[in-house]
Amino acid sequence: MLKLYTSPGACSMACDIILEEAGLPFERKIVKFDEGFLDSPAFKKLNPNGAVPCLEIEPGVALTEGVAILQFIANKKPELNLFPTNKNSIEYFRAVEWLNFISTELHSKTFSNLWGAEDMVTDATARTDFNTVVTTQLKEKLEYVDRKLQGNTYCMGNQYTVVDAYLFTIVGWTKFFKIDMAPYKNLTGFQNRVFERPATQRAMKAVGVIK
Repeated sequence: MLKLYTSPGACSMACDIILEEAGLPFERKIVKFDEGFLDSPAFKKLNPNGAVPCLEIEPGVALTEGVAILQFIANKKPELNLFPTNKNSIEYFRAVEWLNFISTELHSKTFSNLWGAEDMVTDATARTDFNTVVTTQLKEKLEYVDRKLQGNTYCMGNQYTVVDAYLFTIVGWTKFFKIDMAPYKNLTGFQNRVFERPATQRAMKAVGVIK
């Protein structure tokens, strides 16, 4: 059975959501960043980076990057169209394009910098300036996503895919940095639609994000 190592509120929640959406049997191992489990020898044998998500496919064999895990899950249930199956289609590469944008422009370049600002910039004044610059960049990227969603139910149009679970999870971090989402009406509507999906709520309840 598949085993997902995940943490409440982390990017791994996208994988929780898609596993629920796919209806695949799996075991969920919830870990917290301050408990030391991610640095344990047993876990680092699975994922030397000591991070979540980590999907153990069989004993000792794991995938360790979210975008790879999401596509792996989608491939298990091609009939659900959670990722375009025709690798020669423009839709397939649009989905890859979306995943790369979310992973780099939102997840890594902006949110990760905000999460890590205290460690990266030790001077308080410089850190304030750093956060201001990164927040401005983040808002520009959210505006871009908002425009892309104009007239669409989900990122790929009317078809729900793994891209939506990932975007929903990452954009959800705006609340931790008090980002006003009012200007992004298309994105706010998107967040609400994904949240209302039963699989999303099952996953969020399972990891303890909502009751």
